[in-house]
Amino acid sequence: MKAKIETQKNMLYFVVFGSILGQTGTPIRIRRWIQAGKKNKFSLKVLTYDSFKEFEIINYLKDNLRDGDTIFTVNHIGVYKLRKIFNKSKVNIVVDIHGLQSVEMQKFSLLKLKFLLMEILTNFYMLSNRVKVVSVSNSILKRNLLYTKSTGLFVVPGGLRKVPKIKVSRIKLNTGYKYISYIGNDRSYQGYKYLEAVITNSRIYKQNRVALISLIHGELTIQKNLDSPKIYKVNSRIVDWLMMRSDILVVPRLESTISKYSFPSKIFDYISSGTPTVVSSAIEDLPYDFEQIIYRFNINNRLDLLTQITKILSNSKSLKTKNLGLIQSLYKEYNWDKLLTNILGAKV
Repeated sequence: MKAKIETQKNMLYFVVFGSILGQTGTPIRIRRWIQAGKKNKFSLKVLTYDSFKEFEIINYLKDNLRDGDTIFTVNHIGVYKLRKIFNKSKVNIVVDIHGLQSVEMQKFSLLKLKFLLMEILTNFYMLSNRVKVVSVSNSILKRNLLYTKSTGLFVVPGGLRKVPKIKVSRIKLNTGYKYISYIGNDRSYQGYKYLEAVITNSRIYKQNRVALISLIHGELTIQKNLDSPKIYKVNSRIVDWLMMRSDILVVPRLESTISKYSFPSKIFDYISSGTPTVVSSAIEDLPYDFEQIIYRFNINNRLDLLTQITKILSNSKSLKTKNLGLIQSLYKEYNWDKLLTNILGAKV
């Protein structure tokens, strides 16, 4: 009898020159891709700064990378640091561009110039090699001239997921209020201060009908008209609970260069929860299918934001039920598992 020859599966490496533990856009997005890889039962290895130093990542790949394997890395810096390994191996390359560091650094500096040059060099590399480029927006592709590639381009602002129901006992929310929530960071372009000013100066806030909740850098703050703000130190598990428990979720991003060349991944988590979501007009590249679920407001018109919030508050429970029905049908096409499978399976 002939002995069976076992063929080893090709590996999928998630390589991130940074941490993926945070609650900002890029770490969340990468965790979603990794979860999709595990769910699809790919043979995968995760290499990040959370477990390895940079030289350990490079050496591990040099020792273990085989022809036919796939490296899924993040942003230009990932391709730049791995370019010598790519040149010596017949591996598949996927890069997920979630933002541009040269754009995020608004003031000119030598560091900004360094990032800009790195992006230019990396763009030439991606254009001249068989690299699959995943981007959160068309604007990023156009800025980097990557739209000139005929294949291997994927615009993926985000994906849907099943949001688990989490019980939280130590945070009490008064049933007499409707809760408007913001989850993110406090960088100026994110627009939280804008949202706070609109809500706390509104009639519905002063009439004690609504409360404002923010979750920023591990602190959950509840603001009510007649009370001092209540502040809780929380971990990342609270996010799913807050999304499900809120009456309205808001993405108040302001118009800026950063807003044009990025996309807040949390929009898809918001939508996944079924909670009515109000989104700034500064956000572009949201797939058309999702425009029927969200509520748009003109970021240059504060009254427009209040109008949308008031409209939702009068009917928030039935809207959530309606949203969950629409989301269920969209989930089949826009879940992270299917998005990853489509990208890895595409030929370039």
